[in-house]
Amino acid sequence: MTSLHLLVPRCLSHYRFHAATCVLLGLAVFAHATQTQLVHIRSIDLSASFSSTSGYGDNPLSVTFDGTHAYVGGYKATSGSPATVGVVKVENVLNAAPTLTPMSTTQFTSPNLRGIDALSYDAATSSLLVAHDSGAATTSFISRRNASDGSAVWSVSNPQGARPFAMAMDPRGDNGSPGVGFLTQGSGRRRLLSLSTGATIFDGTNGGIINTSPDSGTTWRTLAFDPNGNVAVVNQSAVGYGLRVTNNQWQTLGGTLNLVTRSELKNTAVNNVGQGVAIMPGLGSDLLAFSGRSATGLTDSTGGTSTVSSTSVHVRNLDGTTAGLTQLELNGDENGIGTPWTGDLKNLAYGTSGSGLPVLLVVDYVGRRLDVYVPEPATGLLLAACGLWAARRRR
Repeated sequence: MTSLHLLVPRCLSHYRFHAATCVLLGLAVFAHATQTQLVHIRSIDLSASFSSTSGYGDNPLSVTFDGTHAYVGGYKATSGSPATVGVVKVENVLNAAPTLTPMSTTQFTSPNLRGIDALSYDAATSSLLVAHDSGAATTSFISRRNASDGSAVWSVSNPQGARPFAMAMDPRGDNGSPGVGFLTQGSGRRRLLSLSTGATIFDGTNGGIINTSPDSGTTWRTLAFDPNGNVAVVNQSAVGYGLRVTNNQWQTLGGTLNLVTRSELKNTAVNNVGQGVAIMPGLGSDLLAFSGRSATGLTDSTGGTSTVSSTSVHVRNLDGTTAGLTQLELNGDENGIGTPWTGDLKNLAYGTSGSGLPVLLVVDYVGRRLDVYVPEPATGLLLAACGLWAARRRR
């Protein structure tokens, strides 16, 4: 047994060690690997809540995470199913027996082949944000709800006269405070609503520009931020990543303002849902995870190419390269848990638990399941312990 394995349990049992210890332990772990491996700990069956009779959607589509519970939004896939979709809370996703709690106050009437395109969570207000593209701007909406029971705080129909194809909480968009960011197709700007009221802060004329370089169009499908406000975007052709410069500006990894790096170009374009992306800080280095929908080949920002499976979730450096990485994809059956994903529609959520443990959630549309990934045990214990120490120091 190594000294690291002896030190980590001691830290966990006492929760009293200094920042220097966290730093030294972290260096000890990451000196041996640039990438912390993700371990598959759970595959949660969602079929009881997402079916042709449930009223929450035939299939699960979107997901967010509050540190303890997941929230999954539905999609109406068949004309004969109930006319409503809604959100189901998956309580205690890190526990051995998570429970499904449908939130009836979140249900609304949805056209066929439409649903809850995006979910996001704001910790400061314990709010759940919901985005629905109905196919027409006038009946689309973004709403803020209480995460405890799904009750509405506000709802904005026809937001800025646009369809919200993608939505996520922007941690610093509102003058350094969180705002509700969203994207609409045909516009290369991150729009923003006030978290407090839903009022417009930035629109299609003055929102920060998030077009990729090289250009890959504006058929946006997914938007994600990390805690520092760096951005990831997905359109029908590509995955992009941008570094935050100001509250309303991003730049490429190479420093070009008002553009983001085109990290990956897909060999097959598809303008449809289920193209999730997440920025994953704290895994040795910041990484991207994204759905492989439609893609059997990827070209990164340096011109490197790779053959991939469309049913996998892919893990890459921020520039799309694989240098230094040993875990390039997730397939849904790691560690003898679950079976390989057979469909290519997936959305992702990434966050930390109350103890500081990084968590990646993957909602699988076809398999009607939610898969949970955390860092491999030794590093995960270290990260969680350091997170607990930091949290106590902040009190």
